[in-house]
Amino acid sequence: MLNLFRRVKRLGWLVVITMGVMSIPSISIASIVSTESLVQARQSQLDRQQLIATLSREDVRQQIVGYGVEPAEAVKRVAAMTDTEVAQLNHRIDAMQAGAGILDLAVLVFIILLVTDILGYTDIFPFVKKK
Repeated sequence: MLNLFRRVKRLGWLVVITMGVMSIPSISIASIVSTESLVQARQSQLDRQQLIATLSREDVRQQIVGYGVEPAEAVKRVAAMTDTEVAQLNHRIDAMQAGAGILDLAVLVFIILLVTDILGYTDIFPFVKKK
């Protein structure tokens, strides 16, 4: 009888341990990632890096400082922009002719500053209504 009691006790502990382990929720969830989403994410990253590289050029840095914005702050603003805004700015830069002049560059910097002012990250232009 004692031997039977020990077996039941071992079986009981086995059941308790098994139920305890099985009650731990599983947190690993796998999903299928499409090629399109991977390409889009990589393109967004490349667009952002390209825009930051453009802002790192000396002539662009001088224009940004001329508007009263530190170059490091401009990079922070680019990081705060959406992927669509970054892609639009890169498209505009690519559409410019080589050596198109300072006016196009000034317009680009103005657009960057205007977008960040509209989003509320800066307060440069008094005519912009904040959100």
